[in-house]
Amino acid sequence: MTKRGVCTVITFALLLLVAMMTGYSEIYYFALVCGLVLLYSAASVLIGVIGINVSHSMNNYAVPWKGTTTFKMTWESAPILPVLLRVTVRMPLGGERQTGDYLAFRGNGGMMLPFSCPHRGRWMVGVVSTRCEDVFRLFSFKLRVKNRPAEPLYLTVYPLLVDLFGNILPPVDSDKDDSPMSINDSGDTFSDTRLYHSGDPLKRIHWKQSARTRELYTRQYESPASKMVMIVLDNISIFGELPVSSYGYADLITSAAASLLNSYLNAGHCVRLTMPGTGETEDVYFPGELTAAYTKLASVQFPAAGMPRAADIMTNIIPNGHLDEDVSIIYVFTHYPEPPLVESLSALCTRDRKVALSYPYPNNLVMPSSTVDGLRLIPIARPRDISDRLGGEML
Repeated sequence: MTKRGVCTVITFALLLLVAMMTGYSEIYYFALVCGLVLLYSAASVLIGVIGINVSHSMNNYAVPWKGTTTFKMTWESAPILPVLLRVTVRMPLGGERQTGDYLAFRGNGGMMLPFSCPHRGRWMVGVVSTRCEDVFRLFSFKLRVKNRPAEPLYLTVYPLLVDLFGNILPPVDSDKDDSPMSINDSGDTFSDTRLYHSGDPLKRIHWKQSARTRELYTRQYESPASKMVMIVLDNISIFGELPVSSYGYADLITSAAASLLNSYLNAGHCVRLTMPGTGETEDVYFPGELTAAYTKLASVQFPAAGMPRAADIMTNIIPNGHLDEDVSIIYVFTHYPEPPLVESLSALCTRDRKVALSYPYPNNLVMPSSTVDGLRLIPIARPRDISDRLGGEML
């Protein structure tokens, strides 16, 4: 019941009490009118709570960063008495927005709410609460649980994918007879099978061999053992920033990483994505596997507490103290070029291995690229600079 409803009930009780004490028919008349309004309001709300079913959807569940989508809410089986629906919707970044009151009466209806996606990530969107009110706003009740959406919607906002301008040296020529080949869980050319492991994609199961041996086997593929490009995203922590302000950093470096990933894959290279903060590593061998890696960049988490240590990043680049010999190009994206990290990365630079460290810097500063002991430092101020900065600095 609303405050207005409480006042109306009190008024009805007082009118009825005064009428009984004085015996004036006029006061009885006013009490009767007040009682009928209360009865009508309560009946309309109760019928609405029982009879209205609400559902929600979006026209796009995956959009690029700063793209737009439209949230839709529909209701069915509207009651015979008019009621108002008050809807609260959860928006990206965890905010809630009350969309207003909608009249539901004898039929189906709906509302549409377009909104932009300010940051990359996987966001929960959907109806938080739906209240049913009478037209006099005397009573207000939530819809029954089974009459409103039970599960939230999830919106994936992808980082920008920028075309980079620069010359990329070709990888090892896989057409040569002496080119080494490697066996992987993905690729174009079928090579062999192995026992199925928990988490392997079901589409790669070799059903004939599994049926013959009564054990699950998955396919393996052959790919050229060309030099690999490693892209490291520092998602360990973001020094000196609150969680909300960390979104800009995540947007920038995931967009830069996605652009590099796309360019090197299309040039025929293999790419290894490494995210130290969540311990995730993914090898991408062919352009057809870009979608899965792109989705990983959209959903990777970026905590924002404490200060990252150079040792944490280097441990993921050099597991067990040994760097994979196939890695010939390394890009590291971090929040700030700390001296220990610069020193450690410089030690990896050789004639056959090129290393670059990229980081954001304030828009109002002009900071050119530089080289420190063979390590290429590439500052990037904003997303629109990704093409020129990284494209012009292709390793």
